[in-house]
Amino acid sequence: ALFARADRHHSGDGVLQNFAIAAELYEQAAALGHAEAQNRLGQYYHSGLGVPQSQQAALRWLGAAADQGAPQHLFDLATALEQGADGSQDLPRAASLYQQAASAGHSDAAVSLGVLYQNGNGVEQDFTRAHDLYRGPAAEGHARAQNNLGLLYVCGNGVAQDYDRAAALFAAAAEQGLPIAMTNLSVMY
Repeated sequence: ALFARADRHHSGDGVLQNFAIAAELYEQAAALGHAEAQNRLGQYYHSGLGVPQSQQAALRWLGAAADQGAPQHLFDLATALEQGADGSQDLPRAASLYQQAASAGHSDAAVSLGVLYQNGNGVEQDFTRAHDLYRGPAAEGHARAQNNLGLLYVCGNGVAQDYDRAAALFAAAAEQGLPIAMTNLSVMY
């Protein structure tokens, strides 16, 4: 009941939208072990929505939610650790959490992990691994995966260079409205 009330204040469903009230209610539900409330409260602290921004509090609540194992919660904690707004960046741990979420079928986590491998952030650079991580989500129509896979084909990183394949991937991502894919596609011509 607390979480539902918090969600109503979060979205403004039937009540005036009020993030501070939502945060108070999420905190009460989070203290009772409600994973979704813990995750949402962590996001609030991460962004400073309804509460003062605090990366320490964000990581505490996101971590409590992630400990319960939901792929989205693992992904959200990994994202906060990757961004590390106040020096709390922990790329190796973010990679590990992205891997756990990706193994459970979370496409965004697979793509984010692919980016870490592509750039060698928190993990040893491995274009083949990045390719493998992008391939599944790209085939399912994930725009960011399509764009990033296209970049691998343009440069010939981990794959044979293939401008036609890259252009097709950029076009597919651009059709979904991904601005960087539109830019990448325009550079191809």
